[in-house]
Amino acid sequence: MSDEINASTNLHSEKFNAIDADIIFKSFDNVHFKIHRKNLESCTGGFPPAGFETLGEILPLTESASTLELLFQFIYPMPQPNLRSCTFEILAAVAEAAEKYQVYSAIYICVLIMEMKLPENAPMIFGHAGRHDHIYLLGKAAPYLIGKPLDEVASELPGHLIIPWIKYHMAWEKQLQKARLYPERNVSWALSDAVGYIFKFKEINDLKDLNAIFGDRNENGNAFNRYLDAWRDNIESNILGMKTFDKYLIL
Repeated sequence: MSDEINASTNLHSEKFNAIDADIIFKSFDNVHFKIHRKNLESCTGGFPPAGFETLGEILPLTESASTLELLFQFIYPMPQPNLRSCTFEILAAVAEAAEKYQVYSAIYICVLIMEMKLPENAPMIFGHAGRHDHIYLLGKAAPYLIGKPLDEVASELPGHLIIPWIKYHMAWEKQLQKARLYPERNVSWALSDAVGYIFKFKEINDLKDLNAIFGDRNENGNAFNRYLDAWRDNIESNILGMKTFDKYLIL
């Protein structure tokens, strides 16, 4: 079957089917999109330039029709699609296509909406941000992954982000050590009572759920409870003073 520009055997996008369009793309599921070159040239950086001659052929793309239907709306003067209502899988597909074809307005919107999707989709968002050097988004997603094993996260990162992630992980390890040592820097009478709390700090994730650590109260009187409050406040203050992951990056 020929891929000539007048082929009529494939489906056509209803939204992108202008008669005067001068380039046709085909999705991997065989839907044709008739697009104006001037829009590609003015709104993107990754599609064929105006001088590129297609010789009457239809250009195949690797994305699905549903992804391209959303993506191409960003290069025309029309209402942009509401990606916030999409599933994360659809959002991720559009985001990757936007990066691939350098559809800049779509890239910006996808980054904003991905931040809104945290923390539920943190691993995928962190991976996307890492692949495309979105420093701000990396900083937002990183705290939700810090409790994962160091090698597990590092193995998914581009090479230039591995050392910064190791440094960031080490900084959290130091905070875990500080949390365990807090009683030794305070009143000695509380040390024996505090031992049980010390043993609750087993891993980095414990620093992110201080309610679980300090929720057991009133067993040793108000003075000890005030001691626990001071301990917790010290941990929270130290964590707030930490550098975010994006501050470790030199890109």
